[in-house]
Amino acid sequence: MLLRFALLIALAVAALGASGRLYLKDGDYQIVREYQVLADRVRYFSTERGDWEEIPLELVDLERTKKDAVERQAAVGAELPLNVWLADDGKTSSATQRPPANRDPVNITWTKYRGEGKVTFENAKPKPQKTSAEGAPYTATAATTAKFDAAGAYILQVVIGDYSGVGGGGFQCCWTTGLVKVTVK
Repeated sequence: MLLRFALLIALAVAALGASGRLYLKDGDYQIVREYQVLADRVRYFSTERGDWEEIPLELVDLERTKKDAVERQAAVGAELPLNVWLADDGKTSSATQRPPANRDPVNITWTKYRGEGKVTFENAKPKPQKTSAEGAPYTATAATTAKFDAAGAYILQVVIGDYSGVGGGGFQCCWTTGLVKVTVK
């Protein structure tokens, strides 16, 4: 099955889940989990290559990088909006090549991945709202909120699967995961 997910996670005005952009002065950027400014270079963890890399500081647009980074923060007991935009190719590996009847082409599940306190989701499995036209590749949005009962650093996880079902229907196939860092005060 050819599954192609495009996933953007947004928290209010935040984008890119647990990663961000390290902008270069030529207008290009690297998707990074984190970065450190050293004396004459920038050390960053590339989410594309899954390893630490370094680049000369003179090539990095730190002003734009800092401006683009949006800190995700919540207050104890307050609702934090969680919005997902997604796309799926709609292909299935069934013998008929038709999607299952009466079933959404994607499933969405929010969970607490890490953090000290309890996280309560308004709906941990929000129903996707289709945004694409008939005959076009499937696109949708889904929204929920999260409440935190204690201050601290958290990581929320969203898992989005396709027609094969939760966990790929037992085949460990066809899902994508997003991680979202949140600081709760």
